[in-house]
Amino acid sequence: MVRIPKENVNMCIQALLSYFFASRENRFFSYTESPVEISLVVDEEDIKMLPKDLVDISEVVWRVSHYMEGPSVGAVYRLTTPLAAAAISVCYVSTFLTDFVIVPSEKLAAAVTALRAAFHLKLEGDADEVAALTSEPVGVSEETHVPLPPLPPHKHPLHVLQSTAFVARIEKTQVKTEAHALLYAFFLPKSNDRLVSFTWTDDEVSLILDEQSVNQFTESSLVRSPGSWRPIAVGDDPLGFDETGIVCSQAEPLFQAHIPLFYLSTFSTDYTLVMQADLDRALEVLKTKFTVRL
Repeated sequence: MVRIPKENVNMCIQALLSYFFASRENRFFSYTESPVEISLVVDEEDIKMLPKDLVDISEVVWRVSHYMEGPSVGAVYRLTTPLAAAAISVCYVSTFLTDFVIVPSEKLAAAVTALRAAFHLKLEGDADEVAALTSEPVGVSEETHVPLPPLPPHKHPLHVLQSTAFVARIEKTQVKTEAHALLYAFFLPKSNDRLVSFTWTDDEVSLILDEQSVNQFTESSLVRSPGSWRPIAVGDDPLGFDETGIVCSQAEPLFQAHIPLFYLSTFSTDYTLVMQADLDRALEVLKTKFTVRL
């Protein structure tokens, strides 16, 4: 996990353009611009391209695990609750097609043990050697789920961003042909309140875009989810990487109310995205657990 202060983005532009447009398979890369920072999830090869004096790098080494079921009303809650119960901190990235949970490398074996108690797991590679896996994500698919009792909610206030977001995807083969739209979406100055994201996985390029940026893409290149989404930020101060249970306690009341969500962890904070049509109902249920500021 890497943080780039916004004032340093131009000095990191060579590395960022390479992350977006240099073709390399079998990698996970995520770029998120939030109101407070640029946040990256990069692998050990890509991180070498960044000027170390201009960025903040998490001391934690993370492993990306792939939840192969795809986004659903309960995916975020069901996947992160066993990890929270095992006191394992997580970062979480929802994409158009699927979900990724990111755990500290030293906790990977414990995470798999916790998930085995809640799911039937399909592991890529030898399950007995899962702690030694290096670059390939651990595939997790849900067949059965053992419910756990709800955990106490976190104590951070929630803030509703005023900007709207659109969830979309493009084919990897169209990244370069849609370079003008991607440059506009991610590298030209925009409102400081927006949340946008570019995530490259083995299977897709998943995007979160603002309305201005959506209109820059060729219509046939962009597959969009229905409707718009509203981001809800967690906390007044940076969350750090040690606290457990943030993701599942955010997701639990929305899961109980059957409200779909996307979730994005960044270097400093987390964002829950709910559909604009569900916003009032989502805020009503979140207010039963948290302080919510509009």
